[in-house]
Amino acid sequence: MKKLTAAFGVAFALTLLCVGVYFYTFAPDYSADFLLSMGKRAESGGHAERAAYFYEQSLALNPYSVKARLQLCSLLRSRHEAAHAEKLLRDGIALLPSNAPFYMELSSLLIDCGRLDEAIESLDRAGSGVAGLRLGSLRPNIIASPASGVYTQPVSFCISVEPGVSYYYTLDGGAPDLSSELYTAPVFLSASRLYRIRVVALGSGLPSRIYEYVFDLTGYRPQAVAASICFSAFGADESAPARTVPSPDHGQLD
Repeated sequence: MKKLTAAFGVAFALTLLCVGVYFYTFAPDYSADFLLSMGKRAESGGHAERAAYFYEQSLALNPYSVKARLQLCSLLRSRHEAAHAEKLLRDGIALLPSNAPFYMELSSLLIDCGRLDEAIESLDRAGSGVAGLRLGSLRPNIIASPASGVYTQPVSFCISVEPGVSYYYTLDGGAPDLSSELYTAPVFLSASRLYRIRVVALGSGLPSRIYEYVFDLTGYRPQAVAASICFSAFGADESAPARTVPSPDHGQLD
């Protein structure tokens, strides 16, 4: 009888140990998912404070929960708590550097805060891994003409515009931001100077990388061009009236 009781006690202890190991291993995920579902229910019912609490508790149990982190960030942004949302996203990127949605959400948040340069930097830091490849396929590209180079006549700089994409540019090599010139028509370059054009595209909350085009017009001489035109028109007749050919006015940006 004693042996039977001892055997039963050992079996019971082993059962408790197995149950404990099981719940220690798997229960946090189940609890985190349950809290996430409670947060969604509270949010759909208009109880933002309660929803935030459930999301935070879900993340406390499972910091790797992508859904809980994104739900909480979305809720915080709707409540204008951008700093808290930004920290959560940066922490998420540190935990899961291959998760593209964290980079996308962070980029959107930074752009909403007027921090376009930081949004570009955050996406560039995704590297060439899984997240970087996916983001690279989603970020807008820029196709412009003519190519960079040395020119001795005015240049009309054109960007191939995609629907739903905005293009911001600078002419002096400065980093473009949301307060820079918005591209709406070809830019006519006609001054004798070096143009260092930098362009960024913004579409669907994702910025492109910064593209740079350099046009050296320092050898362009408008007066020399005007003189050659006068000479060809009037020959060597010094009595012919001299005239200056005005530069075309097509949205000129000097």
